[in-house]
Amino acid sequence: MKKTLVSRLIDTIDTVPPMPLVVESMLSVADDPGSSAADLASIISEDTGLTAKVLGLVNSSFYGFTRQVTTVTESVIILGFETIVNLVVGMSVAKTMEAGESHVLDRQRFWQHSLGAAASARILSNMVDYPNPEEAFIAGMMHDVGKLFFDEYLPDEYATVVSRLHAGERRELHAERDVLGADHTVAGGMLFRKWRLPRLYQMAARHHHAPLRFEPRLGSQTGRLVGTVYL
Repeated sequence: MKKTLVSRLIDTIDTVPPMPLVVESMLSVADDPGSSAADLASIISEDTGLTAKVLGLVNSSFYGFTRQVTTVTESVIILGFETIVNLVVGMSVAKTMEAGESHVLDRQRFWQHSLGAAASARILSNMVDYPNPEEAFIAGMMHDVGKLFFDEYLPDEYATVVSRLHAGERRELHAERDVLGADHTVAGGMLFRKWRLPRLYQMAARHHHAPLRFEPRLGSQTGRLVGTVYL
């Protein structure tokens, strides 16, 4: 990697807004074994927009409940701590990286791909005995966040990458490294580390193109997640 470009990449990532405080508070509560569903719900409920999204999602056809869920506390009880935490983290990442106008990245196609990867990872997680399908879903949805970062914060350089791909360059990661000094997997891992997101999401973002570089046999739980997102 080119040192000057990598230094600029690091400096640029430092300008990215931090995760909303509600996410940090929520992760802290989720890690406390003494916390209750009401504790987690009270933090989410402080954010009106987040509350509406959680209730909208839990009542969507995706989960298919026969009756309407009307409170965040009930949502946490029904779906569980981990599911709610993963959903909120995923929504917060998307919101943080969607602050401006799209430059060269086709955002509709990007999210179609991300949701397709998420749904596939959730299905595959059952096949590899990964214990939390919701984590696989969120990891799949967020794996390419480095591309959003390039499009949002380094638009001119990323436009050059996209032009090369449109011109026939097939090695996407190579083009990114050549122009930007690092590829979107590196940028995604750095972003998630900056936001202090769980390590499993950092590793899925960083190694989803080459899982065997993370762990040769993919035997650990995180290794299975990385491999699942890769597939």
